[in-house]
Amino acid sequence: MSMHQISTNQRILKSMVAGLLCFVTLSFLGCQATVTGEKLQARGGLIYKMNTNKLFTGKIENNSYSTGVKKGLFHGKYVSYFDNGQINTITYFKNGMSVGKCTVYYHDGKLLSESTFKKNMLEGPMKIYHNNGQLYTDSNYKNDKLNGEQRLYAEDGSLKLKAVFSMDAISGPIEAYLDKILVYKRTFDNTGVTIECIYPNGTPTYLAHYKNNSGINSYIETINRRIEQEENPNSILMTIENDVCRGGARYSTLESSTQLYGEFIQYHQNGKVELKGMRKDGKWDGVYEKYSSDGVLLERLNYSAGVLQGISELYYEDTGSLYVKATMNNDEKNGLFEQYYPNGKLQYSVNHINNNQYNGKCEQFDENGVPLISYTHMDGMFQGDYVLYHPNGTPRLIATFLEGNVEKKQYFDESGAPLSDQNQYEHFRAALFYGLETISPADEYRIF
Repeated sequence: MSMHQISTNQRILKSMVAGLLCFVTLSFLGCQATVTGEKLQARGGLIYKMNTNKLFTGKIENNSYSTGVKKGLFHGKYVSYFDNGQINTITYFKNGMSVGKCTVYYHDGKLLSESTFKKNMLEGPMKIYHNNGQLYTDSNYKNDKLNGEQRLYAEDGSLKLKAVFSMDAISGPIEAYLDKILVYKRTFDNTGVTIECIYPNGTPTYLAHYKNNSGINSYIETINRRIEQEENPNSILMTIENDVCRGGARYSTLESSTQLYGEFIQYHQNGKVELKGMRKDGKWDGVYEKYSSDGVLLERLNYSAGVLQGISELYYEDTGSLYVKATMNNDEKNGLFEQYYPNGKLQYSVNHINNNQYNGKCEQFDENGVPLISYTHMDGMFQGDYVLYHPNGTPRLIATFLEGNVEKKQYFDESGAPLSDQNQYEHFRAALFYGLETISPADEYRIF
């Protein structure tokens, strides 16, 4: 029998009376069951003698089930059968209410589940078995709700899930196992919830903290609604086990991310830290760092309530040297922006306002630190000296701007000697365009 069939039997156990009455009603409507020479019919959840208002008392026996009936209600032992004659269910009723021990079998006669009912509600231990006879779930109920420690096992008998409930709400630790390896651990106290996920190889996946238990209890409520609505639902324990072990417990889907609070650490499969930072109300808050699988720092960002604020830095993975350093304000570049070559030399620096507008001095250099271009931007216009350099670092062009207009310009050769007037205009527009095109990556660069 599949796990869906097992979980369906769990739901049947929790609604045994309704299921049995529905089954009997359909039987009566379909064939007008005859018992000791009398025809019966079901009306309003009660069993009557055919075409009378007289409630039936006696025993019903046919190929599908046998049961006692008292004043129109199930009373006494109830036994249902598979088509092959094997017993399906043995349970007991008192005045129409399920009471006492309930035993369910597989189609081949092997034991599927054992439970106890009290006034139509599951009460006490409930055990469900794999078809090979190994225990599948070991649960405890109170007033039809999960209460106490619950366990779920694999077909080889190894533990897959352990959780503590109080009246269908998580009230203690949860542990999940994959191939006998602990891959998920959840604990909580008066300071909040701590989640640890572990790769199947035993190295940690991530460590997270949550404010309280409200996220997982909403999750449990969703499962319960699904159990009531779906034809073949997973049980609470099956759903938890599936969710926390999916992908080797890489991520937990049991909690609401809005509840994340405090330190959050995620790991590479080799055990090295992948990222770490602080969370507040589910948002990054404070220093955030990301690392390669070799332990090289790749990013160091500063967040405030989920938005980038202050200095943000990116690093080259192969060398670990600084790649980009930017000043951020509300997720936008605002202030000094610097980009570096892998050798550590400054490639260019610009000042931003309003994310991508230059404001202030802009400079670009080659890999040896030789200047390529420098100028100043104010209010969207060139202001002051615009200098374009030869490969040897001497000025090629010096143009002086006032509010975006060229006041004067001079072109030079590599020795520093000024060129004659007839050569200046010819080179000025090309040089100016070259300079703007060269520095433009800083303006267009969007890494954050």
